[in-house]
Parts: sequence; C-alpha cells; structure tokens
Amino acid sequence: ALSMSDFETLIKVEPKKNDAYLNIAIIYQKCGEYRNAIQVLDTALEINPENKEALMNKTVLLHLIGSTALALKEIDRILNFCQEPTNCINSLESEKKLWCNAGLMYMTINKKDHALRALKKSLGIDRGFLPALIGRSVLYLIFYNNPKAALEGFKSIIDHDGLCKLIDKQNRLHLSIGHCLFKLGDAQEALAHFQHVIENYKGEESFISTGAVVGEVACRLYTLFNNKTS
Repeated sequence: ALSMSDFETLIKVEPKKNDAYLNIAIIYQKCGEYRNAIQVLDTALEINPENKEALMNKTVLLHLIGSTALALKEIDRILNFCQEPTNCINSLESEKKLWCNAGLMYMTINKKDHALRALKKSLGIDRGFLPALIGRSVLYLIFYNNPKAALEGFKSIIDHDGLCKLIDKQNRLHLSIGHCLFKLGDAQEALAHFQHVIENYKGEESFISTGAVVGEVACRLYTLFNNKTS
C-alpha cells in the first residue's frame, strides 16, 4: 500500500492529480486528523470543484469536527447541484448516500422529522439501502417511540445480503428486535432474540452481549410476574 509520503511525492510530480489528494485525506481521516483532511480536500476541490468523492467526504468530515449544520448545508447544495443533468455528480448512487448521510446527521441534532424525510428520500432511490434502513428503524424506535414501526424495519433487514458476514451487526439487530418486542409486550419472542445474541457471544463480554443479558432477565421477570398475577 502507498504511504502518505508516496502520495505527497506524486503531487509534486503531478500537482493536479486529484486521486492523490483524496488518498491523503483518507489517511488523515483514519488518523483522526479531520481538519487536515478537510484542508487537503479543499485543495482537491480547487482543482476540480465537481469532484464527487471530495465533496461527499468533506460533508462527513465537517460533521465529525462538530460542524453538522455546515455539513448539512453543503449536502443541500450538492443535492441541488445533482439536479443539473449535465454535471458529473449526477448519479443516483451518490444521491442516495447524500440523503442517507443527511438523515443520520439530522438524528444527531435531534431533528427527527428532517431525518425521517431524508432517510425516506434515500430509500426512495434504493429501498434496500442498508444504512438508511437501519437509520430509519432506529429513528422510529428512539425518536418516535414507535416500536411497531421499528420492528417491521428491523425484521425486514435481518436477512439482508449485506449483513451475511457482519455477525456483530446481526447481533445488534437481534438485540433491537428483542427490545421492540419487549416494549410491545411479547416477552417470549423477545427472549428468543436475546438468547440468540447471548449464544453468539458465548460468554464474551461486550456492550451488545450485556444488553442481551439484561433483556433476557427482564423477559423472565416479566413472564414470572404475569404468571403470578394471572
């Protein structure tokens, strides 16, 4: 793999080599140096103001440094620009990601209606887009306190192709489904999902496994209480 110095050397040889700037920005981002990454992307955008990757990556970095409002403003500007049929950013793949990112960012600043609208826009382009599906379900559960709608969303993605090798994310989904079912009063089915997570971790301690253990105890207590009062 090429290093930072390799890309810097490449820029000296070819100062307008946009890909080199993008790679340097990625390295800075991985090191947590978000502001340096933004500066590099700004240089890339001076060379090509329509560089799709640079524009999209910059919005994420702005959010990471706490400038979420500015990031959302940039996303809105890019989306408006996307409507122009002649520009190089015009692609549904980019648009769905931008809408999804906007939705997730709105969630972090507690603008649930804006978030839901943006996530629905993303899913209107690709109804199987996993990040937007998960984001919408979490939004229903946490921000709208609507476990029924959240449950439908989580169940629709539990067998998603993109999750087939992501066991940790599968466990998070089972944990969320269990939580929804418990809130809806179905302790028995909820218990099955919590136990599924516990079995996958097999004693390994983590935030997810701890949540599943707490859920299992809550389900058993709920069932015990109901049996005594019935």
